[in-house]
Amino acid sequence: MNNTQWAHRFELKPDCWVFVPTDESLLYGKKVKNEIESKWVTPYYYSHLKAGGHITALKSHIGNNYFIRADIKQFFNSINRTRVTRELKLIFNPYKLARSIACNSIVTKPNSNGKESILPFGFVQSPIIASLCLSKSALGRYLDKLGSTGFKVTVYMDDIIISTSQSYNTAELALSNLLDRAERSRFF
Repeated sequence: MNNTQWAHRFELKPDCWVFVPTDESLLYGKKVKNEIESKWVTPYYYSHLKAGGHITALKSHIGNNYFIRADIKQFFNSINRTRVTRELKLIFNPYKLARSIACNSIVTKPNSNGKESILPFGFVQSPIIASLCLSKSALGRYLDKLGSTGFKVTVYMDDIIISTSQSYNTAELALSNLLDRAERSRFF
């Protein structure tokens, strides 16, 4: 964890920091992003990583009767070095490489006395790393399952939209399960 990775930082709102990477970190981030993109197939419903983005995501829900909208609060803050390493080691070999990428892609959380690491909002590689971590979590696996059982699912970074034309009770059960998986994944 090297705080010389960023040129400066500012607090956008309470406990929501934006980190401006150094030129060196910017180049490193682009390299990491490209490497992950070449090795990982993103879920089809991750709209922020596809052409068309949020407009396409919203249009895909037209025609359904019931909707669930969930926002992962402090999404990047909930992703630490351990989580990043765990997911990167699935696509980067050896482990030492995954750990090195993780250590160079996270920062110390401000006001944590150096005890907490977070994925920095503002780094080039952060969106794809966050997406990888989400997809491999219990919440991500549940979203995959929903998508194959008559639900329409879209993810736009930390915003999740789920819709269905099944019954209201089915949608309620999906919401309950979604909240359970989010808590288990520490995305709440």
